[in-house]
Amino acid sequence: MPDEGGIEIRYRLTEQDYLAMMEARTRWRTGRFGRAVLWSAVLLNIGVGAWLLVEALVGAAPLAVEHFLNLGLAALIVAWLFVYLPWLRRRNFRRMKLADKPVRLVADRKAVSLQIGDDDSRTAWRDFERGQRTAAHFFFWLNPAIALIVPRRAFPDDALDERFWRLAQDGVSTTHG
Repeated sequence: MPDEGGIEIRYRLTEQDYLAMMEARTRWRTGRFGRAVLWSAVLLNIGVGAWLLVEALVGAAPLAVEHFLNLGLAALIVAWLFVYLPWLRRRNFRRMKLADKPVRLVADRKAVSLQIGDDDSRTAWRDFERGQRTAAHFFFWLNPAIALIVPRRAFPDDALDERFWRLAQDGVSTTHG
């Protein structure tokens, strides 16, 4: 049971919760600038490749291997982003065997206790690097790769949701949202 002022909630993690955490991680680590640079490079590569290919097809110059390598690189980058990474994220979640396991979270002023299936853990708020609130989740990052995922649907009302966020803000040094 939580101490005075603490809370207890129960929920089940879904693949969508994990994918939302991975998306938040990507946004945190690369930022807008990193994504802008990546997409600029992809578009530039596609544009240059298409221009070279059209020039070779319309002009008298023969097609060179470089033309196809350039377009192939662009296709590889797009396949990496839209095929491989989504597949890898889903595979990782399945391998963790967290899907639909019951989660019991107890939070107080000092720490968060978590029970997932038969496993228990307790982490002090101060051990989290940062906290983040989105429209559908709370994420508390232990490091850039590991986060506690708390879906906001787990809270029966907005008052408990806000109380949980205040507990986190008091304990986690950096919170956003």
